[in-house]
Amino acid sequence: MNTEAPPRFVGRIVLVAALFMVGLGVLVVRLYELQIGQAETYAAQVGAQSTRTILLPPARGLVADRWGVPLAEHRANFDIDLYLLELKSHYRKIHGGLPKVRDTYTVAGVRKTDIVDDIFKIADESLGPYREVLGARIQIDRDSLMLHQRIREQLPFQIKGDLKFEELAVLMERNPVVPGIRITARPLRRYSYGASASHVVGYVGRPEQPLLLSRDDGGTFEAESTGKDGIELAADEYLQGDPGYRVLEVDNLGRVQRLLHEDPPRSGSTVYLTLDLRVQQIAEKALQGIGRGACVVLDCTTGEILAMVSVPNYDPNALSDPAIWDTVINDKTRPLVNRAVSGYPPGSTFKILIALAAMTYKVVPPNYSFTCGGGLFVADRFKQCWSSSGHGTVNLREAIKISCNTYFYNLGVKTGIDRVYAVGHAIGLGDDNDIPLPRVSAGTLPSKEWMRATYPRDRWSDGHMANAAIGQGYVLVTPLQMAMVAAAVANRGTIYKPQLIQRIIRPDGEAEFEFKPEIRGQLNIEPKAMEVIRQGMWAVVNEPGGTGKRAAVPGITVAGKTGTAQFKGRVGGEVRTDNKTWFISFAPFEEPRYAACVMVENGQAGGVDCAPRVREVFYRMFRLIRRNENYELAYSQPQPGTFLGSTSFPDEPTAAPDELAAENVAVTFEGLEESAVPHEEDRVTLPDRSSVQRRSPTLREARGRKQFWRTR
Repeated sequence: MNTEAPPRFVGRIVLVAALFMVGLGVLVVRLYELQIGQAETYAAQVGAQSTRTILLPPARGLVADRWGVPLAEHRANFDIDLYLLELKSHYRKIHGGLPKVRDTYTVAGVRKTDIVDDIFKIADESLGPYREVLGARIQIDRDSLMLHQRIREQLPFQIKGDLKFEELAVLMERNPVVPGIRITARPLRRYSYGASASHVVGYVGRPEQPLLLSRDDGGTFEAESTGKDGIELAADEYLQGDPGYRVLEVDNLGRVQRLLHEDPPRSGSTVYLTLDLRVQQIAEKALQGIGRGACVVLDCTTGEILAMVSVPNYDPNALSDPAIWDTVINDKTRPLVNRAVSGYPPGSTFKILIALAAMTYKVVPPNYSFTCGGGLFVADRFKQCWSSSGHGTVNLREAIKISCNTYFYNLGVKTGIDRVYAVGHAIGLGDDNDIPLPRVSAGTLPSKEWMRATYPRDRWSDGHMANAAIGQGYVLVTPLQMAMVAAAVANRGTIYKPQLIQRIIRPDGEAEFEFKPEIRGQLNIEPKAMEVIRQGMWAVVNEPGGTGKRAAVPGITVAGKTGTAQFKGRVGGEVRTDNKTWFISFAPFEEPRYAACVMVENGQAGGVDCAPRVREVFYRMFRLIRRNENYELAYSQPQPGTFLGSTSFPDEPTAAPDELAAENVAVTFEGLEESAVPHEEDRVTLPDRSSVQRRSPTLREARGRKQFWRTR
């Protein structure tokens, strides 16, 4: 029998065999690719399914005063956190699926609706074992949780922060285990001295939008908190640390089996301020009893800010309480506003700038006299002096002492706004001075160009100049700027740039930046003319008839100038008379070391409200220097704001006079290793920023050099 297949079937068999061999070959190649070629990829995926990577938040860097006393630090804090992806995975395994809900939200003004996982229901049911321990103390804000799922699902969501010791102890004893819910240790921001320097230090909070920060390894992480005000905001990039991470092995139910790897977090840099916390608290106590106001104390020899006080203030530790936050932001006295760098009319303290401009440009000789008959006609309008009977014939020294308006109407018109602007700008008026704080006002130092740009239909006139000469009209200055004016007189025309940050130090001890004293400019005033201005400020405090006699300190020769700017307008929602009272000063007169400015809103007069408070600051500061006393720092409670002006202040220091009364205190200090000497030009010298020796980078410039930087 013939067993051979018919010829017509042979081709079919060969074709089937070929297809089989091709398919087998494809299968072998694919198996090779999956099992060998992509082995590492799938091994990583399997590892990812059995491991969990947890970010370890870093501690923010410290904010400290010049001596290293911490103003903002951190303490241990334990939170209950939800890890949403892990929580949903565990819920799905138990219930076979995830509940859904409609999520409606607004993005860039556009209302959107999505069907998403009902994370609120998932979390609420999963927290049962924890509620058995903590009861109603476990609460979830639904909107916050839905927002967290939408924009930062990979990060933990904190449902309860700052667990008390007894709560933590019970949880450790009961040990409720729910995959996706953990007790996490993280640093909590703490402001060591409460409301002290609160406007300078600022506060932190959760970012409104996801904030990605760069890591040293090239990756990014999302910040849990960010600076909201003050140095916390201005130096946020330095204070933010580098997070660590922990890799855990978990089983199919998400339970942790063992720790595979851990990279600890690295804290942020420490920002050392120029503030001296002792001087800061001295100034804060001196301002107790005022409703609204500010104080600035400068080191004349370096430009460093030793104290910056604004009243009312707030306790940054308390702002995390929603009720307190609502109270603060709705307070009509505006506790969050830093009045030390806000613009106000300067009143008669501005006469010192008029005198500096007139002497710088030699408009009149230093012994120039003028007769005050109770006022002066300027541009066909009679401008009254504060003394309707007049002061008679007075020279510059006497005019400063008694604050004669008529003399300065005349001197201001003779000098002209262009010269006043040049000298004022050299000192720092009309400039934010690059102080590393948010919302620093430059004030208003008017000029002819400013008038044309601001009021095109108007022009600068002698009437405008007469108003400006006594610190009224368009002029606005900050207490910091007026302290700089006093320092310029104290230094006989040398102008230092104000400094608020002394240095920034990394956790390894290396300096990121150090800010050195910098001379901003030089007023080219003849020594004889400058001495007349200085003697006028000395007479304000130390001669009969001076307007600032209440600033006198036993044993310390103080020089100063009072000012009262009349103001009526809408304040706190009502139309009020709200005069701004001032006192600027420096001491000791012979060898000046410190300059100070106090401004009180709704005060009576600069000599009544402000001068005694400057006296208190200087008296206590020099007690520290003379007697090398220890100053007991204290946790400060917020000073509330009012519209009632200030309470009366004693005419004598609150402490009894001691050996300071025996002689003037000669203060010694370290000088600069190298001085930045401006070039002689015209009458006012503003050195080129790139040519000044030992010029420190500004914080804005420093940011551009930092490698690991925040991206928005």
